[in-house]
Amino acid sequence: MALGDQILIETGRRLSRLAAQYPEARAGRMHADQFCLLYPHSDDLEQLRAQINQRFNCPAEVAGQTVDIALAGGIARPAEDTLDMAQLLRNAEVALDVARSQHKSWVEYQPELESSQRADLALLSELKRAVEQNELRVYLQPKVRLHDGAITCAEALVRWHHPKRGTIAPGNFVPFAEKTGRITLLTHWMLAEAMCLSVLWRRQGRPLQISVNLSAFDLAEKSFVSGLLQMLKNSGADPADIRLEITESAAMQDPTEALAVMNALYQAGFSLSIDDFGTGYSSLAYLQKMPAEELKIDRSFIHNVQPNSEAAALLESTIDLGHRLGLSLVGEGAETAEEWALLCALGCDYAQGWFAAKPMQIADFELWRLANNPFSANLPEHLAPINVERWRTTEP
Repeated sequence: MALGDQILIETGRRLSRLAAQYPEARAGRMHADQFCLLYPHSDDLEQLRAQINQRFNCPAEVAGQTVDIALAGGIARPAEDTLDMAQLLRNAEVALDVARSQHKSWVEYQPELESSQRADLALLSELKRAVEQNELRVYLQPKVRLHDGAITCAEALVRWHHPKRGTIAPGNFVPFAEKTGRITLLTHWMLAEAMCLSVLWRRQGRPLQISVNLSAFDLAEKSFVSGLLQMLKNSGADPADIRLEITESAAMQDPTEALAVMNALYQAGFSLSIDDFGTGYSSLAYLQKMPAEELKIDRSFIHNVQPNSEAAALLESTIDLGHRLGLSLVGEGAETAEEWALLCALGCDYAQGWFAAKPMQIADFELWRLANNPFSANLPEHLAPINVERWRTTEP
């Protein structure tokens, strides 16, 4: 049985045990990775939600491996004058969709969410036209090598220049595209653009590795690898100039299939990166099997970390673990001088975030790269020279 299936079984088991404590509660699986918990007393919902959080804060032992199970939940309460179960479940699913797209643990249904979802659907229907009409734009954000400031790679991000709505941020259409499977359309477009750009820069004698994000739908697409190899052949790109970023959670939706796809991509010459590390439920054993060269530490592990704190110790141990596995480490979302100094102090290899530069259009990125390679952090005097002991909770 696949690890993902066993995690679903463990999730159902935990919810069923919780429901058993409430005589009137019922727990069940809806479909895929969605579960439902029914409880007739809305006054106790906060207590019930707290107990769910508590139960899933504990790691699970699955197939001899320790994994963390992350949940997102949608809450719906019945209207005072009616109890339509189908409508109640639908409302809960709408709230769940919002929770997922906004990366929140819980969202309670409100009628206003409907208009937001309708707007998402409208944008989604226009996405194919956006690709065909050249409305999408590649933006690049540099990854800075911390020990010397070199700019050797950048992450490709998408922006939508809508003819009527102006520039649409990715957060307003990418999450919904991921949920519905339309994300594959964006992935193919982005890969084609990244390959053309990498060919151009290599011919000009200033190669740059470009990272492109892959989704769970991309990994599940049967023809994805063969299509990507054909695209590579047609473009004449060097696969070493393309790095494919796979989120931890995407890889864990079907770990066996994801691993097979990653191995095929690695054999074809692409380099692989595990994105948003720490936000999913992968195990160390599975991480060791991945043919990845890079681990990107999620922003949540870096934001507002204070010296001599447990958070600093956790970040340092994550960096050390990655190095022991032979991976290079990237700190994501470094926005302040303190966060940049923290990553330098703890031995992180690369940093990416607004402290260096926001995502830029290609022409602006080229100008920035010419002026800032190598990048100089110019840290404030109280942060330089950087002292690793300042951030540690205990002596090494």
